[in-house]
Amino acid sequence: MSAAPVPPRGRLRRFWGHLRPFRRSIALLFSSILITILINLPTPWCEKIIIDDAIPRGDLRLLLTMAGLIIGLFALYRLVIFVRGVVSVRVRQRVLTDVRMRMYEHLQRMSLGYFAKNPIGALLNRLTSDVGFVQNLLNDELFEVVASAVRLLVVVGLLFAINIKLTLLCMGVVPVITLIFFLFKKRVYARTLELQQTQARLAGQIQQNFAGMKLIQAETAEERMRDATLAASRQLERVGIRRESLGVTGNLLTTLLSYLPLIAILWGVGGYMVIQKTLTLGELLAYTQYLLGLVAPVTRFFEFNMNLQGGYAALDRIYEVLDQQPEIRDEPAAVELAPPVQSVAFEDVSLRFGAGVGGGTITALEGVSFAVARGEKVALVGPTGSGKTSVLHLLLRFYDPTAGRVLVNGRPASDYTLRSLRRGLAYLAQEVFLFSGSVRDNLTLGRAQDDQTLLQALKLARAHELVEGLQGRLDARIDEAGANLSGGERQRLALARAVARQAELYLLDEATAALDPGTEQVVIQNLKHFLEDRTAIIIAHRLSTLALVDRVLVFASGRLVEQGPPGELLASGGMLAALHRAQDGAAPATTPIEGAEP
Repeated sequence: MSAAPVPPRGRLRRFWGHLRPFRRSIALLFSSILITILINLPTPWCEKIIIDDAIPRGDLRLLLTMAGLIIGLFALYRLVIFVRGVVSVRVRQRVLTDVRMRMYEHLQRMSLGYFAKNPIGALLNRLTSDVGFVQNLLNDELFEVVASAVRLLVVVGLLFAINIKLTLLCMGVVPVITLIFFLFKKRVYARTLELQQTQARLAGQIQQNFAGMKLIQAETAEERMRDATLAASRQLERVGIRRESLGVTGNLLTTLLSYLPLIAILWGVGGYMVIQKTLTLGELLAYTQYLLGLVAPVTRFFEFNMNLQGGYAALDRIYEVLDQQPEIRDEPAAVELAPPVQSVAFEDVSLRFGAGVGGGTITALEGVSFAVARGEKVALVGPTGSGKTSVLHLLLRFYDPTAGRVLVNGRPASDYTLRSLRRGLAYLAQEVFLFSGSVRDNLTLGRAQDDQTLLQALKLARAHELVEGLQGRLDARIDEAGANLSGGERQRLALARAVARQAELYLLDEATAALDPGTEQVVIQNLKHFLEDRTAIIIAHRLSTLALVDRVLVFASGRLVEQGPPGELLASGGMLAALHRAQDGAAPATTPIEGAEP
């Protein structure tokens, strides 16, 4: 059996950072718990007075006074419990929101490589399930355990006041309970951590299946995917059973080894003392209530510990994410990129990626150099995987070059803040993505833009007729990932979104790939007019896009192999001419140019 993971230290000190804004509410919560503990203390003593004094003496006034006091204390107790519940719920939910949003905002800053290595379903599980477990650190029971130190001091004092010998005998149970707790503590943490990791793997499996449902159904792979999901579910089932069995076992041992000896002492030794007249019946009953009222939270502490370790494990997994630093981030001396974007340039740029588990590296770009002046339109052409999309990713600083420099306005791109650099660019990815929401939401992404600007962008992308035909027009609903639209409709809306940015530099990754030839020609003409005074770098898989550009950069195997005006390159009989012939069908398509960049 592998050793249980050692819980990191200092987590609660970090967690206090989330609690600090709510310290007044937490103080009120602790105060209410202390009040409920103190309210309960007089009740057994009042019952002792009733049994030992009021009833034997027939003192009706004393009886009614004690009974009224017990009723009043109970009513006050329930009122404080109500206040405590309201405060507890508010604190708990606000802290969870704070933790969840800190984690989400941190993930938004992570580089693309991080998301490539971590399944989306597993990250989603940390944002939902793990954050949910954190509330175990804020449960009333936990606060009550902490506050019970006050009750412990007061009650132990009362127990010694009632009978010293009986109390010393009962104290012998404490080392046994303490030993059980420490024996199970690390095991509970390990099982809880394993449970959360297994939940994350299952969530990743299900998320992947849902994302690929079209392919699963087309390939009739439902049974195989069901079996894989069932295997992950069975693993979660086994881990859950082991964790819960550990909790049940610990709770059983704690209860048996505490209650049984105490009951034997109370009714054996205590009953004997009552018979011998060294202890009254009322004192024994009061003693029993005080003791069992003290022991009950202690024996339930194993259950609290299960929740506590669940919160600890969740907190550790959350801080594991928060402690990850983005590979691409603002340099300490980064400045704002002030418009206009006068030029971009690559100086002997190389980009390599680790190949993952198999080791080695993958070269995306090797020794690439070129420059683009303000107002120039440049096309990137080449086979799939030749490095074209990597050029755009480097300009956006999704990655930094392995060697060489990417310059913007004559300075390295890393000299500028990420936000100002990306704000100056408009990017249209080949993998079109639309959010669930309205057409307007998808065009603006939260920017304040008037309807006239949006309508002009829609007309340029030949999407205005589509939107006019939707109920609600700009406020029409779009399903998640644009599932209620065709591929061409999604691409036209994505192009309209980029146009609506009104940026100076446009990065377009095959902006018309999903359009029919007739629509494509109209859109290209509209784009040509729109980009007239703007800079654009356009990835062209379909060579009809070359009508937009002044210059073509041809890539092969990550290298820039030729460049120049499109007419000259086509006439030279080089690689661009070969790609053109292959696309026209005049020669075998030995170097395909269709398809997405990996």
